[in-house]
Amino acid sequence: MRTLVLGGQASGKSRWAEDRARQAGLPVTYVATALAADAELAARIARHRDRRPPDWVTVEEPARALELAAGVPPDRLVLLDGLGLALALYGADEARWWRDLERLAARPGPAVVVGELAGAGVVPADPAVRRFLDVLGRSAERLAAWAEEVVLVTAGLPLWLKGRAS
Repeated sequence: MRTLVLGGQASGKSRWAEDRARQAGLPVTYVATALAADAELAARIARHRDRRPPDWVTVEEPARALELAAGVPPDRLVLLDGLGLALALYGADEARWWRDLERLAARPGPAVVVGELAGAGVVPADPAVRRFLDVLGRSAERLAAWAEEVVLVTAGLPLWLKGRAS
């Protein structure tokens, strides 16, 4: 199973991805990318943690999220949540980002990757923001080619863009 889950902020994409991972019936390694920069984000992270089953292994090293997800043993499902925050933490090292993304795509085991939508709004005036959205969008295109199923989640509801739920 290789699944890419896309959606906007607070769309239900993470919860849907977690449910999909549970359905697989495999041991799960959850690679989290959020950092508690303020009280609201810390509460959001806590809600995400509370939803995870106790037998899931959680890895919280956001600056190395893709690298760590790629290294999860193939007998475990890796759930990477979320692509945009991971990209932001890679900073200017775009070469490392693409290398680690390719390593993740080459990983033989099952995976669910959660990513934020890019390019669904106005073209930003700031060149750095445009560059970030370009890389995020191209990353989603790359992972969509890799994935057996691509699902857009909005209001907690899935819309299959590729593949179909079993």
